[in-house]
Amino acid sequence: MRGDGSFVDDQRGVSAVLGFVLMFALVMTTFAIYQSDVVPHQNAEVESSYSQSLDGEVSELRSTTMDVAASGASASETVQGAPDYPDRALGINAPPPKSRLSTTAEHEVSIAGLESAHKQYWDGTERTFETRLLALEPSYNYIRTEETYYLANGVGVHESGNGSYATSVGGEVVNGDQIDIVLLDGDVDQQASVHDVSLEPVSTNSEYNSVTPEDDASIDLPTIRSESAWDEIAAENPNVNDTEVTCGDGSDPPCDARVNTVEIELNDSVESYDFRVTKVSLEEPSSPDGTYVTMRPAGGVTDNSGQTFTVTVRDEYGNPVSGASVDLDRTGPGTLTAAAVTTDDDGEATFGIRNAQIGVTEVTAEIDDGSPDYETTSRIVGGAGAGGAPTFAAYTSGQYRPGMGDIESLRLSEGQLVPNSEEKCLLLGDGGGLLGGLLGAINCVDDDFLTLQGNLRIESDSYRYHLTYQFIDSNRNENIDSGDDAALIEMTDGDGNRLFRGELTNGAANRILSGSGADILASSNYEEEGWEVCDGGVFGLGEDCYAYGHTDFDDFDLDDSDVFVEDAHGRVTVTMDDD
Repeated sequence: MRGDGSFVDDQRGVSAVLGFVLMFALVMTTFAIYQSDVVPHQNAEVESSYSQSLDGEVSELRSTTMDVAASGASASETVQGAPDYPDRALGINAPPPKSRLSTTAEHEVSIAGLESAHKQYWDGTERTFETRLLALEPSYNYIRTEETYYLANGVGVHESGNGSYATSVGGEVVNGDQIDIVLLDGDVDQQASVHDVSLEPVSTNSEYNSVTPEDDASIDLPTIRSESAWDEIAAENPNVNDTEVTCGDGSDPPCDARVNTVEIELNDSVESYDFRVTKVSLEEPSSPDGTYVTMRPAGGVTDNSGQTFTVTVRDEYGNPVSGASVDLDRTGPGTLTAAAVTTDDDGEATFGIRNAQIGVTEVTAEIDDGSPDYETTSRIVGGAGAGGAPTFAAYTSGQYRPGMGDIESLRLSEGQLVPNSEEKCLLLGDGGGLLGGLLGAINCVDDDFLTLQGNLRIESDSYRYHLTYQFIDSNRNENIDSGDDAALIEMTDGDGNRLFRGELTNGAANRILSGSGADILASSNYEEEGWEVCDGGVFGLGEDCYAYGHTDFDDFDLDDSDVFVEDAHGRVTVTMDDD
C-alpha cells in the first residue's frame, strides 16, 4: 500500500461498479419476472372478463338488428372483437388478438301451415326463404377456450367449442303466441380487433300479421343448437309441440356439422299467432318486389251507391311495399275513380267507385300480370269478400247479402232518425208484414216523433232469425235520452217466437246515431235484456210459452248465414264481422 493511499481509492471504485451491476441485475430480474408472470396473469384476467362480456356484445348486436327489422332505418353497431389490455409504464403487452366475424353459407327457412284471414299468399302453403347466420369467433393470447357466438334467425346464441352447450343470449323464434323470424343477407368475413357492422333494411315491419295454424303448422330453421337443447325449449314452451334436429351432413344426432336444421312443430290449438318475417342485410341491399295484394273496405256505401276501398301490396315476407302499381277493374255497373293506383310508404292506396249496384258490382285489384292467384283480389260493393269485414248500408227494403259465414258481430252505425210516417204511426217488426199487421193498429200514436227502425232476416238451411231494431226519439232532439226515448232490439225465430228483447244503453244508441256504432250482439251494450220470454207468447199476444234455453247471443246458430233486409225506415249502416 502506498503512503499516499491510492490503493484504497481503487478498491472503492471497484465496489461502486459491482454495486451498480448487482442493482441492474436485480431490476432486470424483477422486470423479467413481471413481464413473464405478472403481465400474462393480468392480461389473462382481462381476457376472461372480456369473454364474459361477449354475451352483452352479441345481445346489443341482436337488439340493433331487431330495431332495423322493425323500423326500416339503417343502423350500425361496433363489436369489440378483442380484449383491451391496459396501458403499461413498465412491461410490454402482446399484440391484441383478432377475432373473426363471418357469415355462413345460405341456409333454407321454410314455414308451412300458417293461414292469414285474407288467405292471400299465406294460405297454409309452404313458403321458403334463404338466410345466413352471423358468427363471431373470439381469439385470445393467454386463456384457452373455444367458443362461438351466433346471430341466427333473430336470436343470439352462445356455443361452446366442444358442442356441450348452446344457450340463448337474447330472444327466441317462438315466444308465447308470437313468432318473429329475422332473415340475414350479405357476405361478411372480417378478422379484426374491432368490427364495424352495418345493418341495412331489406323487408321490414313494425307490426305483426295474425295467422291461424293448421294441424301441420311448422317452421324449419338453420340451427347450431343440439337436439337436447331443443328438447328443453319444447318442454318450456307450451306453443311448441315438438322439435326435431336434422344433421347438416346427413348423419344422425349428435351432429358434427357446424349448422344443422331444426323443425319446430307448432301448437295448432292456438287461436292465432302474431307472426312476422323480416329481412336485414349486412351489405348494400336490394328491395323486394310486391308479391301479393289484399283489399278491404275503407268505408260504407254512400248515397250515390259508391264505396271506397284500400288495397295493400306486400312482399313475399308479408311486409308492405311502397311504390307498387295496382291496376283496377270492375264488373257490373259503376265508375271507378282511377284505373290504377300507387301504394304509399305503408304499402297502401285508396280508390273508390260510384253508381254501383250494391251486392252485384265487383271491383278487382291486380299487380304484375295477376298470376298466380294471390296477385289478384276482388270485393263486391257493399258485400263480402277477402280482406275485410263485409259492409252494406240498409237504406230500403230488399237488400240481400249471401254467404256471410259465422257472424261474430252485427254493428249498427251512421244511424239517421227521420220523421215517422204521415199517419204518425210507428209499426214494429217488418213494418207491414205479419208483425206490422198484428201491432200497427194498437201502436199508432198521435206524436210526430223521429224513428229509425228495420228488420233483418238471418237464415241458413236449418234456421231463420228476425232481428228488429227500433229507435224512438220522442222529443225530436235527435238524441236518445231518458224519458219516452228508447232503443229496442228484438230477436225472433222463423215462426215468430220471440227469443230476445233488450234496450240499448243511451250511450250505445247515441254511438249508432253519431256514426261510431255499436255491436247489437254484445250484451255490454244493453241496459236491460231479457231471454226465454214466457209471459204470454209473442209480444204478449198469445198464451204459449217459448223457452229455447238461450241466455247469450253465442247460443244462436249463425253458421253460413245469409242476411236479407226486409224493411228499413230511416238510414243505418249494418256491418257484419265474420270469422
